[in-house]
Amino acid sequence: MEKDDDKGDEDKNEEGEIEEGDEEEGTISRIYFIDHLNNSKNQTENFN
Repeated sequence: MEKDDDKGDEDKNEEGEIEEGDEEEGTISRIYFIDHLNNSKNQTENFN
């Protein structure tokens, strides 16, 4: 039963839950997302 439970946890990870080792990827994605937002703000200011 315990091995089956572990497989279930792996499936949850695919749905977006963060497990050990995935935190770095999530942080990098957030940095790119923030940069994208900052670039969008800069482009909007230029149009004004």
